[in-house]
Amino acid sequence: MTDNLREQQNGLLPEDYATSEKMLAEIVDLTYDCLLLVSVETCGIVYANKACRRLYGYRSEELLGMPLQDIAAKDRNSLEREIQRVIKKYPGSYQCETTHGTKTGRQVPVEIISKLVVIDGKKFLLKHIRNISKQKKLQLEAELLIQKLSNHAYYDQLTGAHNRTYLFSVLLPKLIASQLQAGILLMDINKFKFINDTYGHLAGDYILAEFAHTVEACIRKQDKLIRYGGDEFIVVLMKASYEEAVSSANRIKKTVAAKQFIFQGQQIECTASAGIAAGEFKTEKDLEVWIKQADMALYEEKRQLTEVVGRGSGI
Repeated sequence: MTDNLREQQNGLLPEDYATSEKMLAEIVDLTYDCLLLVSVETCGIVYANKACRRLYGYRSEELLGMPLQDIAAKDRNSLEREIQRVIKKYPGSYQCETTHGTKTGRQVPVEIISKLVVIDGKKFLLKHIRNISKQKKLQLEAELLIQKLSNHAYYDQLTGAHNRTYLFSVLLPKLIASQLQAGILLMDINKFKFINDTYGHLAGDYILAEFAHTVEACIRKQDKLIRYGGDEFIVVLMKASYEEAVSSANRIKKTVAAKQFIFQGQQIECTASAGIAAGEFKTEKDLEVWIKQADMALYEEKRQLTEVVGRGSGI
C-alpha cells in the first residue's frame, strides 16, 4: 500500500495543507474563545480572532492596533506589571481573572491565560480570553443558596432571632476565643400561656415574632438575640458589664411594655421579665454558669412579680 493511500485511509491531510496559514486561521476562528496577540513593546493588539467580536463588539479589523488598555480597563503601568508577571512565568503561562470593557462600555468578567511568544525575534503576549459571566452568575447563585441554607441552620424561622445551634456552635466559640466580658439576659414573656389560651396560637406566634423584633431594635448591632426555647430568649451583650446589662434589660422591658401589640384588631397586653448575669467566657462551662445564674435571677423576678399581682395570674 502506498504512503499516499495509507494517509487517505487514516483520514490524514497532506502536510502542506495541514500547516497552511489558511487552515490555521480557520481553526483559530472556529474557537468560541477569544485569542489576542499583543505586542510587548507597544501594548497594541496585532491580531484578534472572530470570537472577539462576540465578546467586545468590535470587528477584528477595529481591534488591530488598538491599545490593550482600551479593553482591559487598565493604565499602561498596570499593563506593564502584568506583562512582567507573564514574562516571569515563561515558558509557562500566567492565568488570572479580571474584567474587560466592551464597545458599549459594559464590563464583562473574563478569565485570561497569557503566554509569552517570540515571532521573528519580536516578543508578543498570546492571550486566551474566556467570558466567565455565566460561571460568575452561577457562583453568585450558589453563594446565595449557601447563605440561605446557613440562615435556616442558624436562625429561628418564626422570630428571625438566632437559634440554639448558633449560640453553641458559632457564638460560644467566638466568645471563648475573645475572652471578652459579656452580659447575659435571659428573658421571657409574661403570661404567655394565658395569651395562647385566650387568643390562640397564631396570636402567640405573632407576639413571639413582634417581641423579638422589639428586642432587636433595643440592642446594638454587635449584640445577639437567641430564641432559647418556647417564649424564652437570650440576649448576649458584647463587652458589657453587669451594670450595663441591667440598664439594657430595663430599657427592653420598658419598650416592650409601651408597645401596642395588636393582632387581628385585638390589642394584647405584653410585658417581659429578665434575669441578668455577666462575666468572661473562658470555657464552654462558663456559658452554662451564666445562663444558670440568669435563670435564677429570672425566677426571682417573676416570683416577686407574682407576689405583687397575686397568685393565679398565669405569669
